[in-house]
Amino acid sequence: NPAGVSFGPNSVLNVGDLFAAAGNISNEDFLAGRNRFTELTGEVLNYGSIHAHSSIALIGQRVANFGTLLAPEGMITLAADDGVLIGQRGGRVFAKMLHTADGPASRDGGVENHGVIDAGGGTVNLGAGDHFALALGATSRLRGGVVRIEGGGRVDVAGSIDSSGGRSGGLVEITGDVVVVRGAEIDASGVDGGTVRIGGDLQGEGELPNARVTVVDAASSIDVGATGSGDAGTAIVWSDDQTLFRGAISADADTGVGGFVEVSGKRWLGFEGRVDVSSASGD
Repeated sequence: NPAGVSFGPNSVLNVGDLFAAAGNISNEDFLAGRNRFTELTGEVLNYGSIHAHSSIALIGQRVANFGTLLAPEGMITLAADDGVLIGQRGGRVFAKMLHTADGPASRDGGVENHGVIDAGGGTVNLGAGDHFALALGATSRLRGGVVRIEGGGRVDVAGSIDSSGGRSGGLVEITGDVVVVRGAEIDASGVDGGTVRIGGDLQGEGELPNARVTVVDAASSIDVGATGSGDAGTAIVWSDDQTLFRGAISADADTGVGGFVEVSGKRWLGFEGRVDVSSASGD
């Protein structure tokens, strides 16, 4: 519905899959099984409880979750742009922004989360196009084996991101033009520690888009540590221009090998943080 979709505070949905889009899908794409939504002009708001067996996708010019989204071992996507394509390539699920306007969006838009998004060991994708903001509030709670947060503009992250547990910790990626992590707890620990990348990958290389500015405040923590006999994981904080880091990174191990941490700004770095890559009885 181009005018928008809203799930009220007393609504309860229990479904196999749910796509709620404030736009259109062509007959050709629908019949071909392509989840490509265009002419996204409205907003999609959830204040209720949505439980899906496989996937949940909320797509519009503005998308906001104040309630609960559950898809254990599945995929949950919140995406905002003029158009959005949700697909799979090489086993990796993606949400691609299809910005079509020549200038900024016709009105304010973006993705917000102030509630609970729980994909269990599955995937959480939050995406916003170049002219859209992406914000996770202080009450935001994300859980997934893989959590990808990708914005073309400013990305503000607060609350908690839990990608921990299992033999290997999870994967958390946060990218945007300006990335601000404020009062956030990011946990990708496990028997073997997982991976957290904020603002880009190691030395700004690889496929991840690089942030121009990355800020991590003193109230934020990142954990890619290992438990038991496992080895700790990897944490990267990067920007192509300016990075300010005041938080804490734990990449420690008990008997395994301590992890790897890079905190870099290609042009400027302000570092007042705390990093632990030690091992109690290992390297």
